[in-house]
Amino acid sequence: MFDEQRPLDLMSDKQRPLDFMFDEQRPLDLMSDKQRPLDLMVDEQRPLDPMFDEQRQLDLMFDEQRPTDLMFDEQRPLDLMFDVQRPLDLMFDEQRPLELMFDVQRPLDLMFFSFSGIRSSQRYIFYPIP
Repeated sequence: MFDEQRPLDLMSDKQRPLDFMFDEQRPLDLMSDKQRPLDLMVDEQRPLDPMFDEQRQLDLMFDEQRPTDLMFDEQRPLDLMFDVQRPLDLMFDEQRPLELMFDVQRPLDLMFFSFSGIRSSQRYIFYPIP
């Protein structure tokens, strides 16, 4: 803990100072660095505000060639609830009923019971546990 050759308190290490904010050879305050400015918002060669870029506009909501609002696309409607060829409302399909909770042949209310099994002559007999 108190090794003098390798101190753990590097804040007071004179060979390797950690306070580089005032290091004159390598300044970390690059906001005022004239060779490499970090304030690229006012860079005229590479603007970072593409909202006002006239070559590549980001507002495609009003693009007439490729509309983004597909809810009103007449070629590909997304509202399939009213599709006559493929109805999604299968709850009232008479050929394939989905309401199997009241099916007499295969009751689904067995999920509310816990079962235990005993082995008797190579067979398992299951009975519900109340």
